[in-house]
Amino acid sequence: MLDWESPVPCQHKRSFGPVNRYRLSDFFAFRKLGILIEGVQACVETLASKIGVVLLVLGAVRQLRKIDLTETKFDDKSLEIGAGMKNLIWVRLNRTSVTDGGVKKLAPLAKQLERLDLDQCKGFTNSGLRFVVNTFPKLTALHIGDTSVTSAGIRLLGAHPNLREIWLSSLHTTDDDVKTLRNLELGLLDLSGCPPRC
Repeated sequence: MLDWESPVPCQHKRSFGPVNRYRLSDFFAFRKLGILIEGVQACVETLASKIGVVLLVLGAVRQLRKIDLTETKFDDKSLEIGAGMKNLIWVRLNRTSVTDGGVKKLAPLAKQLERLDLDQCKGFTNSGLRFVVNTFPKLTALHIGDTSVTSAGIRLLGAHPNLREIWLSSLHTTDDDVKTLRNLELGLLDLSGCPPRC
């Protein structure tokens, strides 16, 4: 049986000063916050080996607007949380094992997702990018640097009129690929680490 009062070890200290242990019940205090603060993110990684517990905890924090799962053990199965966190507008999954299949589980966020970060998610391909472009009309910022997206995928981005910030770092982006984005009103286009012809 789940012991809601058992403390969960966490090494993160910056957000709460000297505090470095939290009880599962503490997570419910964050229901009214609009952002997943760093201390909670660090504890999520600690709990990631017990996916059922993580989903239960995060699913209860239904008012979250932003969530950062960078470098955690979250995978495609873990992203079932999307169904229970329908207020999210920003999801960061950088350097996780999430693939196209996992991203498709974010479909319940279709009406409001504004930013998606997938930097170094090697399992994210053109197929996943096509889904993102067709599913999230309010998306304004997309980070797909160092993924498995190719030129064919990059050219899909031009069909999404609301994108304002795109990170394509370390992708094999060509001049012709970039030209397909010329109709977008971009405020940021990151091509760092691309071949010189970028």
